[in-house]
Amino acid sequence: MSTFKGPFRIVFEELRIQFYIIAIITIVLTALYVCLGIINANNDETFNVGANFGPVYGFLLLYPFFFFNNSYQYTLALGGTRKQFMLAASISGILFIVCSMLIINLLLVLNGWLIEQQYSSSTIFHMGDLLPTSNPFLYYCLDLFYGVFLFGTGVFISSIWFKFGTVRTLALATVIGMVAIISITFGDLSLVWDTFLHEQLLFAFIVGAIGIIALVFAYFLMRNGPLERGGDGGFFGKKSRS
Repeated sequence: MSTFKGPFRIVFEELRIQFYIIAIITIVLTALYVCLGIINANNDETFNVGANFGPVYGFLLLYPFFFFNNSYQYTLALGGTRKQFMLAASISGILFIVCSMLIINLLLVLNGWLIEQQYSSSTIFHMGDLLPTSNPFLYYCLDLFYGVFLFGTGVFISSIWFKFGTVRTLALATVIGMVAIISITFGDLSLVWDTFLHEQLLFAFIVGAIGIIALVFAYFLMRNGPLERGGDGGFFGKKSRS
């Protein structure tokens, strides 16, 4: 497997199946919301029934913790390199984000049309509702930014866990958690909160950039990564097998 095509095919095929599953769940969830709105369509007022981005957002954050178990091992077993795998995983993840966010926003547009035609009275919450103006393109951009942040963060944390093992990762997480608690308790987070509420697009852009940076760090972290979790050894980690 000397070319990039092989590793990309392995990662892409696994992620493609997951995409179909998440897409079906999202569509079914949205259909449930629409049905609730149709049942109450005789009411003069609209009501919010929830959000339909939960399955996609949750998957983007959690999936990176699993692809080191299968795709990574298959890629290396078939002669691929760690660099090829990380690049393939990043590109496949971005493609998943682009397609899944498109589905979410198309469903939102469809639901909005049903409300305009008075077929339904249920609105679906979107992070774009915090924007001063309603713009489908900006809604899509927000989803892209948040999707990249979640995926990048998940890949970065998963890379740390895989490279350094469970014990060292938990130790690091404990230290970070303590710092976070102290910062929240004694620090002033009003700027972050105000930016989130009143400058939603700027906030999403910043966290999206953080997601890209996290992906880059994960690439450099795993380009010479171990064959199995904690394989670098030391501090209760496993020694890599040659």
